[in-house]
Amino acid sequence: SKSSLELRAAHLLPALLLARVDGKSPVEYLTDETHRALVRAIAIPLLKTPSASLSDVMEAWAHALTTE
Repeated sequence: SKSSLELRAAHLLPALLLARVDGKSPVEYLTDETHRALVRAIAIPLLKTPSASLSDVMEAWAHALTTE
């Protein structure tokens, strides 16, 4: 169902983001360590306490970007 797909996506997205910063194939456009640290600061807590929806993940990003 849509809600189970969204739940799974919300749980996986932080790991995917972290992998693109610190994994074997990092994105080439995140070269500034400040930006990479921001991705880590958002993704790691979301891995420790997974969100139930993609809107929760989006809210975590919005909150982090407004308090930066």
